[in-house]
Amino acid sequence: MYIPLALTEAGHIARCYGGIRGEDMRFSTLTTHRSLAGLNALAITVSVLGAGAAVVASPRQAMACGPESYIGSVCTFASSYCPRDFLPANGAILAVNTNTALFALLGTTYGGNGSTTFGLPNLQSRSVVGSGQGPGLDPVALGQVFGQSAVTLVPQNLPPHTHPATFTGTGGGASQTVTIPAKTGDLAVNASFAGKMANGAGTITSGAFLGNGGSGGGGANIYVPSTSTADAVPLGGVSTNLTGTPGHPEITFSVNSGITGGTVAVGPNTGGPVPLVTQSPGLGLTQCILVNGLFPPRP
Repeated sequence: MYIPLALTEAGHIARCYGGIRGEDMRFSTLTTHRSLAGLNALAITVSVLGAGAAVVASPRQAMACGPESYIGSVCTFASSYCPRDFLPANGAILAVNTNTALFALLGTTYGGNGSTTFGLPNLQSRSVVGSGQGPGLDPVALGQVFGQSAVTLVPQNLPPHTHPATFTGTGGGASQTVTIPAKTGDLAVNASFAGKMANGAGTITSGAFLGNGGSGGGGANIYVPSTSTADAVPLGGVSTNLTGTPGHPEITFSVNSGITGGTVAVGPNTGGPVPLVTQSPGLGLTQCILVNGLFPPRP
C-alpha cells in the first residue's frame, strides 16, 4: 500500500511517498523527499501506525554539500567527479528553461545571454575570494575574475640594481715620435758705451763716466793694462738692449703614448625575463555546484 502526501511550505510544493507493505502495517518509519523544478522540498517523517494513520514531523535543516543542500552551493570533493545533483564549477553554459531555480539565483553573473542561457562559475585553477572590499584591499565584485598565476616584471617593477661594465682602451702602449720643427730667431743685442764731456777727477769712483783728460801739458794716463790685478770698479755709461724672439733647431724625441680612446660595454642583468610566480601553494580538488536541491530562502 502507498500513502501519498502533498504539503505546502512558503508557497512551494513538495511530495513524499512512503511505501508500506502489508506485513509492515503495525509500525513503519521512513524518510524521503523529492524536489520539484528546483523548489523547496520538505524532508518529512511519516509514521504509519496500525490503522495506517500518518503523522508529519517538523522539517529538517539543509545539510552542507549533500543532497539536501541549498541550490547554488559550491562544494569541494576529493573525488574525480561531482556527485548526482551537482555539476562541475567549470563555467559551463546551461539552458534557462531546464534550470529555472538555479538561474533565478545566478542570473548572468557568470555568463550567458540571460534569456535562454546562463553560466556557471568557473573555479578551474582559481581560488575563491569573498566579494566586497576588505580594509586596505581592492574591491572585488561578485563574479569578478582577476589575477594570474605568474607575471613578467618590466623595468619599472625592478628595484635599484647594478650592471657589470667593461672599459676597453685604445691607442696606448706604443712609442710615439714627437718632432718640433726648427724656428729661426731674430734676437739682437744693442750695446752702447758713453762718456761725459766734462773734466774728470783724479780718483776713479763707482759708476763714474769716462771724461776729459784734464788740462795741462801732458796727456792723461787713463788706460790700465789688462794684466792689472787692481780692483775693478763698474763704470757708468754702458747699456745693453736685447730685442727680437729666439729661434731653435729641429727637435725630435720619443715618448710612450697613453690611451687616446676606448669603448664601454654594459652587460645585461643576470637572470633574464623569467616569469615570477604569484600563485600561492594549493591542492587541486573537484569544485562542484549544486543544481538540484533546496531553494535558499532570503533572510
